[in-house]
Amino acid sequence: MKRLAIIILCAVGAMTFSSCQTEDGLEIKNTPAVDGDRISPMTDESGAVRAYEGNRVSVEGFNLDRVGLVTMADVEAPIVEASLQKLVFEIPELPEEYTQRDNPWNVELKIYDADAATVVYTAPYFVTVPITDAMVTGFSPAEGTVGTIITITGRNLDQLTEVIFSDVEVPDIEFIEQTADAVRVAVPAVSVSGAESEIDITVVWSEGELPVTSDGNKFILSIPVFDEYIPEGTLELDMDIELTGRNLDMVTGIRWGEFHFSVIEQSETAIKVNIPANMPEQDPAVATYDLIAEYGDVAASMVIAEDVSVDTSPIPLPAPELVSAVSSDPEYAGMYLGREVTVTGNNLFSISEVTVAGIKVDMTENSSTATEFRFVMPETLTGTAAKEVELKVTDTQGQSASMNITVYPFYYTKGLRLGIGSSSIDTYSDDARNYSFLMFDRGGSISAEQWYTEPADMYALSVDSGTQDVKNPVTSSLYTIAATATAEQYYSVQPYVYAASASSGDIDIFNPSGSANRISYHRYPGSTKLPETLGTPIVYMTVLNSDEDVKAAVSGGNLDDILMSGKMASRNTYVRHAKTESTSNWVVGSVILVQYVTYEHGLNGTKPSDIGDVRKQGYLYVKDLTCKTDENGKLLSKEEDNWSGYIEFDLYWSNTLN
Repeated sequence: MKRLAIIILCAVGAMTFSSCQTEDGLEIKNTPAVDGDRISPMTDESGAVRAYEGNRVSVEGFNLDRVGLVTMADVEAPIVEASLQKLVFEIPELPEEYTQRDNPWNVELKIYDADAATVVYTAPYFVTVPITDAMVTGFSPAEGTVGTIITITGRNLDQLTEVIFSDVEVPDIEFIEQTADAVRVAVPAVSVSGAESEIDITVVWSEGELPVTSDGNKFILSIPVFDEYIPEGTLELDMDIELTGRNLDMVTGIRWGEFHFSVIEQSETAIKVNIPANMPEQDPAVATYDLIAEYGDVAASMVIAEDVSVDTSPIPLPAPELVSAVSSDPEYAGMYLGREVTVTGNNLFSISEVTVAGIKVDMTENSSTATEFRFVMPETLTGTAAKEVELKVTDTQGQSASMNITVYPFYYTKGLRLGIGSSSIDTYSDDARNYSFLMFDRGGSISAEQWYTEPADMYALSVDSGTQDVKNPVTSSLYTIAATATAEQYYSVQPYVYAASASSGDIDIFNPSGSANRISYHRYPGSTKLPETLGTPIVYMTVLNSDEDVKAAVSGGNLDDILMSGKMASRNTYVRHAKTESTSNWVVGSVILVQYVTYEHGLNGTKPSDIGDVRKQGYLYVKDLTCKTDENGKLLSKEEDNWSGYIEFDLYWSNTLN
């Protein structure tokens, strides 16, 4: 009975594992048996689970130590491990017909008996042959000119070493950008004859060349094409030349040798240029060079005509004439320091030098024409009141013209904003964050983050905001410079003011050296407070509530003298928004006198007593207040949308007085 039981067990086992031995040693063939549900990785046709050449595959079953051969797509797969219940093999390199692609290939997996001839298991297996070769899928734009940036898309394009346009090679060192997915490259100067020409683009990688373009999908290269130009004899200075052709609106310049001609008129079919009257004389005077057109998004050129002769003998230039000089910005009636001026006249194209009150200035780049040029009023002009000075121009032949102009030797800037800082983050608005400090010398506002990162006040910034007993090393106490501080330190910080409000809702414009903690009412970049300390510049303020002439001049934008008020600012820590105007309270329409004291006076710690104590002076005209306030001028309930907004000013500001 025992022998029979063993035979029955072997018979049952044979259905799954196909082999065993009898008790008395009679051998039944031990055939490998594979459990088809226990293959890892178990790939599928969708590609959700993938396996690649070189990956190892694990198979479970019985008698797997007797496996003599494994093949995939009839290629032998190296066996890595073979034990009674586990077989591990490596996916071999598939035949060439299994090309690189996204979808996996269905290959036949075969497992053989020990004789390496008898197949004991066969099933489909999905192997991915990934795309590792360079592959091009497209390019854009489809047309352009020399210098146009072409984007070539595809896969594994980081392997590209060249892009070839027709027969012009662009090496990878000249690529604008190169990634695995795209290459950006500028179109080089390709030799073509037509205004629009189809050219091929090819890329090169280690395995050879790949076409980018194809029949019916070429890159269209557009270039200027000139009709034949034959000059009638020798050309002369100040002569106009007319050229015709196609795509001439693509021309960026016409030159004769290295000398550029002036473009007067330009269209798609014609271009008119002038030979500059001030061209340097050559030796000999009648010189011969090629006439060349420049074109494209980068410097490309073509010869229009060879050996063109020009007589460069100097010709008398008409003397320059000045007609008018006005502010380039129509919002400003006068000409102020640092602002651009527009000068009109005749024969101005050859101007070589411009001076204002004897100070040489540079013309604004590309502003000069025969009838106009622009320059910035020099900030080195001295004085405090409007005055007449000489504006003088000189051309390349030494001829000059001059006129008297009225200049205002101080600064004037309109529409400046100042946000309201808050002791509570709940009411700290974006306007407060963005327009935190009004910098007089810059004629504009900076953000809390700029104040911190530049830094705008390095000595206030050096204070630890969490340590109250650490002080600004330059401003030792209210309105007083420390005895150990130097003038260089004090003057290195540009003068500024800021606005802030506590829970009371008062809107105060602060002297930075007048409060030991209000700078911290501004935050960067989110809720981080600025240091709690005195600011460095000592700035005094007074609301001009009775100087009607000064108020009218400042608010009307026609101030003639930066010292017009003749007053000295008080020692107020701040000036406050209120219902009624006074020397300490401002309203919309108020004019605030601002005085930044000298280093020597700051050592005294007293309010300025005469103009000799003042380094710089100016006026703030309060044009608007956009926050929500009650009838007494206080900010409404403590909500951010009520506290959002800013004070808008016009600013007059002097040059250095003392």
